[in-house]
Amino acid sequence: GKRPGKMMLSAKGAKIVLCCHVPQAHHDTVTANGWLQVVLDGCGGGQMLRCDKDIATGVIKGDEKGCFHMASGSAFSKAEAAAHDVTRISVEWLRSKELFPPKVEEEDDFVPAW
Repeated sequence: GKRPGKMMLSAKGAKIVLCCHVPQAHHDTVTANGWLQVVLDGCGGGQMLRCDKDIATGVIKGDEKGCFHMASGSAFSKAEAAAHDVTRISVEWLRSKELFPPKVEEEDDFVPAW
């Protein structure tokens, strides 16, 4: 199928930890480090901890008050709330590469099960 891999995240306190896995069979379309970099950039920055084509990990930290300021201008006071925006950024990018099903009208509250 078209599913390129998985992204997992853990959001707690003042940080969001992310991990992307993309099997080698999909590297012609997407790599883990490329996917994660797009997400980190969309979140206003972050730190890439492991940068490989197969597996990439990173962390997004809140400011001194624990707030997360996204590149879009959105701000979230909790990691758990910011995690929804992280997921949105990831899904939108995957859709732009036709690697995720198109959005349907009824899915406004849809949270993908990775």
